[in-house]
Amino acid sequence: MPTPSLKRTLAWSALLIACWPVPALADVFHGSAGNLLFHAPRVAKGPVVDGRLDDPVWTQAAVLDSFVQRDPLEGVRDSLGTVCLVLYDEQNLYVGFRCADRSRDIRAPIVNRDKVMDGDWVAVALDTYHDRRTAFLFIANPHGIQADAVDQPGSDTDFSPDFIFTSKGHLTDSGYEVEMAIPFKSLRFSPSDTLSFGFDAARNVERNSSLTFWAPITRNKNSFGDQFGTLGGLVGVHPGRNLQVIPSFTSSRLGESGDGGFAYANENRLGASALYGLTTGLSANLTVTPDFSQVEADAGVLDINQRFAIYFDEKRPFFLEGNGIFKTPVQVVYTRRIEDPLYGVKITGKQGATSIGVLQASDRSAGDPVETLPDSANPYSGHNASFTLARFKRDVFSNSSVGLLLTDRHQLEAYCRDLSADAGFNFREHYNLSLQRVQSWARERDYRGAIAGLSSGDAAGLDAALADRVGAITTGDATRAQLNRSTKILELGGSVLDVSPQFAADMGFIPRTDVMDFGSWVNGHVFPAKTTWFNAFNPHLFYGRTYDHAPDRQPGRVTDSDLNPELQWDLPHGSWFGFGGDWQFTYFNGREFPDQRTGYVYAGWNRIAALRVRGNFGFGDGVIYDETVPGRGRHWQAVVTARPNPQLEAELSGNGSELERNETGARFADQFIPRLRVLYLFTPQWSLRWISELQRVHHYDTTGELSSQDRDLSLDLLASYQTGPGTVFYAGVGSRLHGDTEADLKPASSSVFIKLSYLFAL
Repeated sequence: MPTPSLKRTLAWSALLIACWPVPALADVFHGSAGNLLFHAPRVAKGPVVDGRLDDPVWTQAAVLDSFVQRDPLEGVRDSLGTVCLVLYDEQNLYVGFRCADRSRDIRAPIVNRDKVMDGDWVAVALDTYHDRRTAFLFIANPHGIQADAVDQPGSDTDFSPDFIFTSKGHLTDSGYEVEMAIPFKSLRFSPSDTLSFGFDAARNVERNSSLTFWAPITRNKNSFGDQFGTLGGLVGVHPGRNLQVIPSFTSSRLGESGDGGFAYANENRLGASALYGLTTGLSANLTVTPDFSQVEADAGVLDINQRFAIYFDEKRPFFLEGNGIFKTPVQVVYTRRIEDPLYGVKITGKQGATSIGVLQASDRSAGDPVETLPDSANPYSGHNASFTLARFKRDVFSNSSVGLLLTDRHQLEAYCRDLSADAGFNFREHYNLSLQRVQSWARERDYRGAIAGLSSGDAAGLDAALADRVGAITTGDATRAQLNRSTKILELGGSVLDVSPQFAADMGFIPRTDVMDFGSWVNGHVFPAKTTWFNAFNPHLFYGRTYDHAPDRQPGRVTDSDLNPELQWDLPHGSWFGFGGDWQFTYFNGREFPDQRTGYVYAGWNRIAALRVRGNFGFGDGVIYDETVPGRGRHWQAVVTARPNPQLEAELSGNGSELERNETGARFADQFIPRLRVLYLFTPQWSLRWISELQRVHHYDTTGELSSQDRDLSLDLLASYQTGPGTVFYAGVGSRLHGDTEADLKPASSSVFIKLSYLFAL
């Protein structure tokens, strides 16, 4: 029995508790229970974003709880504990994450912006048009280091856009916290007095490959955005004027080795870029004399015995921004064709159900000298090429679209124009049908007048191929159709591609014309019912067959066929392994190469944060295209990434290939490319990067004796300071050494440059 004094104490305590002012309990929305519609409170002033959720205003936020796994086991409840808090004021949407975990298990490396996917992270996905098609992703790791991306149906997640937002984070004894402030002027949305956004929140735990979502995501639907929850009731939201101006200055000194030693040239370049929000859905980008020195050079690729052109990804910021709208199944837009732009203007965005993209640029590289033709006789020397793109895409039905694309490249009288119509239909949750038809009109350069005016001496050294350039006018077409059915456990699909012999796309990447290509595939996915030694087992089977055209545009001769079975296992801790094979037939240069058999294996190991390893090895038959003879060979790649502490990353990679003639056993060629990349981040803003790469190539005569060898060694050091998109300082030095062997390497070129740019957000 309680004593009288204890009774009095309890009574006073109850009275004090009853009278003590406490904040109202926030609404809690449990994702696993299907509570996916919520209203975030509007506050007069949002929290100070410092990475700590201790600001009193957070007690008013909507609370999103009960996250659900998609990976590795779909439908499993979040076992660590993740809470997302949401509120907004007139200018910003505020999102906070409280993530429970053991401190020693959190993977939080210090990395550059957009590189946070190598560790733990949290993300917000916003479907600002609420059309269940496009999602803007805002991502941060436990230190608040940012990444951002756009996700659209039918394409890979695009990490190239740079949005202006604030994020901070810090580690706690029980996990970590992250705060984000996303300005409404950084978003695109249709104007309305009351707005609704599609909304989801996600958390990734790197050590066990766990990816959880507040609004549950299933692999059984082919649309990501169609599964979001809804943030409704946003009122009094105005994007304001979104004007960004980025002036830049670059100074460089380039040296080239010649007969008289090194010759140096200095170049100073002033440039500017600007972005302006024309409406809440449309923005305009402008760049003048841009310099892309911040772009890391393409890693060396194996290029011996290549049948088709090698594809390199676009990395330049101006062309990456909003480039998703120009993507179509037949790639008639490949902006790396614009090599050295004098200026570029671009308008992209969405108004209602219509997406719009317009790009116009002038390329100085089109007026570069032509080998063997004197500049004085070259009518195209010094004349820029003009590139124009116009894209219109209309949403129809449920999560489907139709579109038009016009491309035009012209330089003096030479031109190439493409008109494309495409459509993508998603239906019955599992089916996707894509269709595209492209018509081309082209006129090539005409060198007849230039050749006629050459002296006999100049004409003797002329490349014979130039005489065939007589301004011919051609028309062509390309058609593609693909049907795919995708569920959680099975994917079935087929595609048809028909490219006429005269099809031209000077602004695109079309490796091959005069083809009728048929492909089909079956991809299975087996997931265990509970945690075991593997996360997924994925058998794949592909069969493709390619024909050239008969005179009546019907399938002609079979030029290629490929049967490719493959087995892959996804393992815990982000690791994997697999193997497969190819049975191929090739008809090339008038000769058949049947019964080519190849095999390959690949694996990756990411069990610990300090060391990651991945690699592949392939072997088997092939064709030596330079000699039109059968061959056999081996190729391999290995990448080892070490992170001994959160600030230091070292990556050592090697690419290799060996090829020999099948009939005689004599070696044809071999190539090896070792590459070392070391990055040290003093802070998330300050970093120092070193890259060294050696390209070693050997060619052999028909008897297998060494006929030529070549070495290229590149060395590059870059210091950088970047506070956010557009505000950067770079200082770099680089050199290239060339020789027949490593002992003969001598300097061939060198460079020194600095670049400064600053983002003014007005």
